[in-house]
Amino acid sequence: MTITPVIDPLATVIQYLKGAGLSVTQIAEKSRYGDTWNAGTRGIVVRLDGGAPEIDLPVQSVRLEVRCYAENSFYALQVLGELITLSRTVDREPVTVGANTALLYWLVQASGPSMLMDEDLSMDFALMFFEAEIAESAVA
Repeated sequence: MTITPVIDPLATVIQYLKGAGLSVTQIAEKSRYGDTWNAGTRGIVVRLDGGAPEIDLPVQSVRLEVRCYAENSFYALQVLGELITLSRTVDREPVTVGANTALLYWLVQASGPSMLMDEDLSMDFALMFFEAEIAESAVA
């Protein structure tokens, strides 16, 4: 029996956001402020936060924690607004992930926004949860 690797749902969403033309300088699965990201620049951090398993279909339905960082709360909400607008246009989008092409079925809001301050970074960020569904197998 041949086991086919499952497409990484987090990598799929991050790659999709990187190609979307958002007004941020960095998008990643963890904050790199103080390392390779400059404090005060706009960035998006996306983390897996569970989701409902789909036992009848070969898809990954995931919940995502999304943090939009910026120099102040106004710009953090502006970045979040761009992300919300983008999420409303997602409809079966092919996304290149490594050597494969993933299929992002949808990316939708799963909560309202929260405005928070990262005390370690002294940066504002807008927090919102999204849900996404991604095909488990590569598409042609």
